[in-house]
Parts: sequence; C-alpha cells; structure tokens
Amino acid sequence: QVKILHDICTSETVKDKYICISTTVKDVITNSTHQDITAAVTHQSIVATTARDRIIAAGLAEIIHIIAQIARHRVIALVALHHVVVDEYRRRKPAASLDAAERAFGAWAATTPSKRQAALLRLADAIEANADEIVEAQCRNTGQPKAIVRAEEAIAGANQLRFFAGAARMVHGLSAGEYLEGFTSYVRREPIGVVGQVAPWNFPFLMAIWKIGPALATGNTVVLKPSDTTPESTLVLARLSKGILPDGVLNVILGTGETGAALVEHPVPGLVSITGSVRAGIAVAESAAKQLKRSHLELGGKAPVVVFPDVDIAKAAAGIAEGGCFNAGQDCTAATRVIVHESIHDEFVTALAAAAQNLRPGLPDDPDAFYGPMNNVNHFNTVIKKLQGLPPHATVVTGGKQWGDKGFFIEPTIISGVHQDDAIVQEETFAPVIT
Repeated sequence: QVKILHDICTSETVKDKYICISTTVKDVITNSTHQDITAAVTHQSIVATTARDRIIAAGLAEIIHIIAQIARHRVIALVALHHVVVDEYRRRKPAASLDAAERAFGAWAATTPSKRQAALLRLADAIEANADEIVEAQCRNTGQPKAIVRAEEAIAGANQLRFFAGAARMVHGLSAGEYLEGFTSYVRREPIGVVGQVAPWNFPFLMAIWKIGPALATGNTVVLKPSDTTPESTLVLARLSKGILPDGVLNVILGTGETGAALVEHPVPGLVSITGSVRAGIAVAESAAKQLKRSHLELGGKAPVVVFPDVDIAKAAAGIAEGGCFNAGQDCTAATRVIVHESIHDEFVTALAAAAQNLRPGLPDDPDAFYGPMNNVNHFNTVIKKLQGLPPHATVVTGGKQWGDKGFFIEPTIISGVHQDDAIVQEETFAPVIT
C-alpha cells in the first residue's frame, strides 16, 4: 500500500515538473525508503486501504509532511511536492466514478420510464424521511437558518424530485411523417449517456436535486461534484440513494475547482452542466467546445426590479427587501438591482431601507434570523472589498458593513445614487446588497 503512494510520488510527472523549483524534491522522494515511509505512516496512525485513491485522499498531506520531516528539506520543496502530487491526484480522481457511470449506463438507459419513476419516487421519500439529517449536514457547511434549509431545500427537493419522476413518463419524440416518398421520418429521443455535473454552494442540496433529477429521469447516469465548501448534504443524498438506484447510476466526487475541470475535460461525459459564475461558465463552455460535447450553463445574474409610480410603496419595498436578502442575497435571481420611477424615488428608498432593517442575519437555530452568513471567508472578503470600494457618488442608506463582530455576516444594505456603469450595478455581488 505504501509502495503505491511511493510510486506516485516518484513518477516522472512529479519529478520532472518540479525539479526546476527545488532540486531537493527529487532527492526527498527518491531517497526516502519504503521502510522510512512505512514507519512514519504507522507512527502517525494513518490508515491506508488497498484503493490507490483512498490512500491519497485520506493521508496525502500528512504523509508528504512526514516525508518532509524525514528528509529535512526546505519548505519550498515541501509546498512544491504537495501541490504537484495533489494536482496529479485531482486529475485522476473523476476517472473511477466516470468508469462506474459508463458501465451502469446501458442497463439504466434500457430501464422503462415507469421503473425509473418508481426509483426516483422512493428516493424522494427517503429524502423526506431523512430531512433532519440533511438539514444538520448542510448547516454545518453553510450556517443557513435550519428552518429555511428544511422548507426550501430538503422538503422542496423531495417534491421536485417527484416532479422529475413524473416527467420521466412524459418524454416523447416529435410527430412522424412522410417527407420523402417511400420513407417515414421521425425523431427518437434517447439518453445522452454519462452527464458530468458541478453544483454550487449557495443552495447545495436543492441544486444537487436540480442537477440529478432530469438526468436520471431520462435514463442518463451522473457524476456530480458538489462545491468543496458545502459537500455534506450531497453526501447524505448519495448515501440515501444506495439500494434505491443501481450501483454506478449516481456518483458523487469531492474536490476543488481542479476536480471539476478534470470532470468537464474528461472524454466520457456527453453533457457537462455547471451552476456557477460567468467566469466558470466560460471555462466549461470552452472545454466542452473542444470536444463538441453539450453543455448546460446556469450562471450568475443581476436581476432588475422595475418599480412604477402607481405601486403600493410599502408592500413593494417589503417584497423587494426580502427578495434581495433571502439566503443572504446568495441567489442568482436575487432582487438586488432596483430601477424606480423618479416621481417616487426618494419615498421608495426610505421605505426600502426601513424594510431591509427589519431583516437580520443570525445563527442556524435562531428562529428570528431571516438569513445566514456569507458562505465562506473568501466570498465574505470579496463582498466587504466591494462595499469599501464604492464610488464617491454612491450613498449607503443603511448597512454597508459586517453585522456584529463574529462570523461572515453582512448587514442588509441599501445603496442609492449609483450609476449604470458602476461595478456594484454591473457585477453580481451575491450578498444582501440592493442598489
């Protein structure tokens, strides 16, 4: 088992790629004997299995650190070695799941729609029965209010999976006809094959359902990668599917953007799907185009709300505030850009600020919390930087900073006086920030 890891670490890919960074890397990975590594692994109680991927996934960073200690080489060499082996692992990671999905495709595609429907309905029932576990798993990653996750993702996800299950029996071809003498022409709809999917972190469980539901209902097999910051509820979904879906039909892999890129670039998927940023969507589209494979892109937005002068101002302001702050504004359809008729502008801004001030963030078990934190520290810092970098003509009517002194919470924020070409107007903020 240790030799497998050693072979990967001493492969030409690893040695050649980083000799230019530090000549000690080659010495470290070639001079550390199997006995040294075995002793170190035993000392650190790192459990290795016979599966190559499990060895690397479970103990890669720790084992590399041990090798570094044995050889006493420089820190730069340690970093170089760590990154190259991790990159090599991420490149290989999707292969096993894609192989399993490819093997399972023939039998699943041949399954009748009624049997696929029955399986998805059973999975929906299992989701509903285990909603509490799904909520707890997701809130450990996201900090969302538990009541929101339960209603808007777990229970809603089960119901939407039932919709997809019903749609499985409604797939049909186009009408047949005679367009050339002696011939009948018709269109037959068939499953694509293996579908590679990358889900986002803003609604982790619901987005997983939206990804797998249509693909499985129509006879495709799936390899799904959840966000690296929010994988836990998707792992519960995978476990619940065991014994309901045949082996290999639904596969979940974990990793960062590199793993997602490897999934998209792999030749096996006939369709790749991503929900994410415009930047990520462009990368997926370019990669898919090179292989002429289909792509499905659900990307960021900057949803506008147009307010006419005859509205009920208080009612409209309350609805827009909720629509902009729901899920902390981390929603591609969040109402974060408001275009108001000039005759009611000032009155509406005042009403919108008052409505926003009635909404506050909080911890998952807080019954009065309307929304939770920013999903991760990087996103939190990005939002704070945008708020601190507003142009001089913009006015922060309310909010505009961190809520409290702990956590990644942002105050409900209303900004007026912005120009159409301002970055805060043109770029998706993905936060409880309304302009």
